Amino acid sequence: MEYLNDEEFGKFIGWSKKQVIKRCCLGYPMPPSIKIPRSKIRLWKLSDVIAWIKEQEDTQAKNDDNIVQLNAVISKSNEARKKRGRPRKTINMDMLEALVVNA
Repeated sequence: MEYLNDEEFGKFIGWSKKQVIKRCCLGYPMPPSIKIPRSKIRLWKLSDVIAWIKEQEDTQAKNDDNIVQLNAVISKSNEARKKRGRPRKTINMDMLEALVVNA
């Protein structure tokens, strides 16, 4: 079994050591780690880290699908929404032309 310390874990993920420590302290989702008693050393099991990365990829794919669906709903609601205030002159002219043509 191979273990990574905070600095090695950060390099593996692409973060700095400070960022790893900060994310752990703030309670962000992280892979399971082992804290050695009476020291500041935290160890990360390599197999757990790899499994966590794959889990994050799956979660990100689901989130991307949800975002696309939400954007579609928002765009439909924006199309149906009537603008507030007095309509512009060009809109009024278009409406008048439509009335003249239909009459």
